[in-house]
Amino acid sequence: MDLPELNDITTPEMQFEMIKRAAEAGNVTSMLELAKLYEQGIGTPVNKEAANLWRNKAGLKH
Repeated sequence: MDLPELNDITTPEMQFEMIKRAAEAGNVTSMLELAKLYEQGIGTPVNKEAANLWRNKAGLKH
């Protein structure tokens, strides 16, 4: 899945959605980035449980 450059996506919410789609498609790098966004509340409310879930999913892919 080709992703546009994140600098071309104008809002944190749009960046979050794009990264989430890539993570859901199985991209490990995106899973780790999504975990960070959930942990820091960037483009989405802080959600430590979701952050841990995506970090664990990424670990299982390795």
